[in-house]
Amino acid sequence: MKKILFLALALVIGLCGCGTEVLEEGVVAKVNGRPIYLNQLEAKYDLVHLGWTGGITPSVARLKREYGQILSELIIQELVFQVLEEKRMPVTEEEVDEAEALIRADYPEGVFEELLIEEYIDYGVWRQQLRAFVAQQKFMREILRPRIRVESEEADEYYRQHLDEFFLPARVHFLLIMGPDEDMVAEAALLYRAVGDVDKVHEQMDQVSFQDLNMRRDRLPESWNNALLHLPMGDVSSPTPSQGGFEALLLLERIPEQTLDPPQAYPIVEAILMEQKIDQAFIDWLEQEIEDSEILVSAHLRPTEEDLQELAEIEQESFTDDTLVYDYGEGMGRLFVNPEPQNATIKIMNIRPRFVQGIELEEGEYIISVELEGYTRWEESTYVYAGQDTILDVPLDTDGDQPGDGDDAEMGEDQDGAADAAAEAAESEAEEPEGEANYEGESATAPEEAEPGMGRLYVDTTPEECQIRVLNIAPRFHQGIELVPGEYVVDVQHDGYATQVVTVTVDGDGDTRVEVVLEAEGQEGGGEGELPATP
Repeated sequence: MKKILFLALALVIGLCGCGTEVLEEGVVAKVNGRPIYLNQLEAKYDLVHLGWTGGITPSVARLKREYGQILSELIIQELVFQVLEEKRMPVTEEEVDEAEALIRADYPEGVFEELLIEEYIDYGVWRQQLRAFVAQQKFMREILRPRIRVESEEADEYYRQHLDEFFLPARVHFLLIMGPDEDMVAEAALLYRAVGDVDKVHEQMDQVSFQDLNMRRDRLPESWNNALLHLPMGDVSSPTPSQGGFEALLLLERIPEQTLDPPQAYPIVEAILMEQKIDQAFIDWLEQEIEDSEILVSAHLRPTEEDLQELAEIEQESFTDDTLVYDYGEGMGRLFVNPEPQNATIKIMNIRPRFVQGIELEEGEYIISVELEGYTRWEESTYVYAGQDTILDVPLDTDGDQPGDGDDAEMGEDQDGAADAAAEAAESEAEEPEGEANYEGESATAPEEAEPGMGRLYVDTTPEECQIRVLNIAPRFHQGIELVPGEYVVDVQHDGYATQVVTVTVDGDGDTRVEVVLEAEGQEGGGEGELPATP
């Protein structure tokens, strides 16, 4: 879909010189005589680009570029609406209602409405964009999909050329049982073997936790591999010390390595090829539709020669491979805040948009608030520099605690103001080796030394804001967590991406950094031993 998204960006470029008719006031474009109004453009801009900051005006060039992109998307939406109407297949209110119901089902009662209010999202605008999404899905499903076939010869060729993608390494399916002491873990294992239900065991022994794991045998920690190697099916290993208590492993299944044969692989191959063909069919349809349609665009949004050059440079830089380098907007920087505890609420007090990790902000000073029940509220100002990431660590003090002298040193701040603090953070970040990203709110400032004999673990993830767990310890993961030397099993998850489980060896008296790159669901590489869904 990357090429389709880029085509949306490039669409305005293709509209240069399309018609000379002067558009009436309030109209920014016409698609086969049907107007697209300025208020539609502004509403969609506010919906998808919530990065406005209080009292700061973006440049005219930036606004023109971003409005042009959004106008391109609105034109594509209008073309899809029109072709559905021509085919007597318009999107109905019932279809939009059904899509909305599915979204609302993910929220507790009343929370969806609160979210719209908090984000200043007009319900009518949101629903219109939902209608556009439903229309595009219907267009793909009802018009493009029936035209496309995957021939058996194509599937056979893909299978032969990508045989290694259908190899499944040997795996082990087991339960990890963790508890505060050896006897409790042993008792929990025996109880589980008797009742076969984790929930029933937990009702009687709430201090014991179970994790159902299915891992590649070659990625097991050495201690786990040794414990499981000769363990009979259904038996449990002897409890052994672990970080924060004891652990035992209960073997559920050994899954031998295999390569899927063609009949087993065919549904996967068919889905891969079908997605490729639908993407290409949409591109072909869109290019032809633009050529055949009468599309008029306001002169204020037509691209200049500089815009054409910039678009060419973006295409060359962004699509030389599958890695996209973050492109800061003109005069913009990003802000990351890493609170401890991690479930604290983060707010930027002097702007309207809700904080998200990596929020893009105009260069300037911002007031950051971090709070959590049972902890003293933290509020400071910090400076965000254009073209840089500003990353803050915020350890909260429990209510009643008085921070001692130097307790704020981890954030690199002093009493002279937030601008100095941000400058120090930016300078520290600039000294990092190229290619190392500070995700999950990792501080750019130098942390304090770890306790003697302990090591620290950092996990850099792509995409950002992944859920990271260390499966064989009880404490919750945070960047720089101090661990006794040994092997740890790290689980990295993100919605829309295949989960990765990796084994990491942490050394004493030093930092261990691991980089985990997740593959989008349906992209090559899959997750932990899973078949890829796309090439």
